[in-house]
Amino acid sequence: MNNHPDGNKGAIRETKPPRLLCAHSLQFTLIELLVVIAIIAILAAMFLPALNKTRNKARQIYCTNTLNQMEKATALYESDYDGWSVGNNADGSWGGNTNYHWMWQLKGYMGMSTPTTDSNMWPVKYACPANSLLQSNLVTKGNLSIRYSYGVNHDSWPSATTAWPALKISQIRRASDKIRYMDSNQRYVDYSKAESPAYWMINGEVAGTAQVCYRHSPYSNMSHWDGHVAPRKYQEIWGSSTLRTRFWTETAL
Repeated sequence: MNNHPDGNKGAIRETKPPRLLCAHSLQFTLIELLVVIAIIAILAAMFLPALNKTRNKARQIYCTNTLNQMEKATALYESDYDGWSVGNNADGSWGGNTNYHWMWQLKGYMGMSTPTTDSNMWPVKYACPANSLLQSNLVTKGNLSIRYSYGVNHDSWPSATTAWPALKISQIRRASDKIRYMDSNQRYVDYSKAESPAYWMINGEVAGTAQVCYRHSPYSNMSHWDGHVAPRKYQEIWGSSTLRTRFWTETAL
């Protein structure tokens, strides 16, 4: 005789077949669908700004690393040339040779063993990733015009027609303050084009306007004569003769 757990000897428990769901019970109603869409939209609104912030920060870090490499390359150049820095030659008129631009002189020190004949052209990996002109300035073999990513401060450099259009390390005062390379859309920049409201906010990323580019809003990455790189707002470096002397005029205290 079988003993049943409920005490009823010999009782046989009736089992029911599994309940089958009707097809219509698996379908979303219009209201449920709208609720799901609304939830997705809310989540996207919450997370997309954070993702954009992370992406922009990654671009700023990449740009900072490139400027660090440029400073290290410049230090090697200066070591080889008795303390003389790379040439200015902003207008290309010195001796009629555009290869005296700083971009050309740094090529060998940046690992470009076979530089292109154009002094402006560098591999795309050295460009600022926040530069919206990247795609429109790409040329053959993965090169682009680096002058549309970075420029050099030539606020107090000698004229391009002098014996050597450059500065010597011994001439620099307060090297940790003096700007050397920066985010720009031309190979040379001076104090007058650092005002963001008058230039960057109006022109944006337009090639050839020789302005400081505040790509990492509201900052522009800038390297200094002591080799360090820091992001700066335009209010830090523009607006008075004191700021011009402190950050731009390399030979002034």
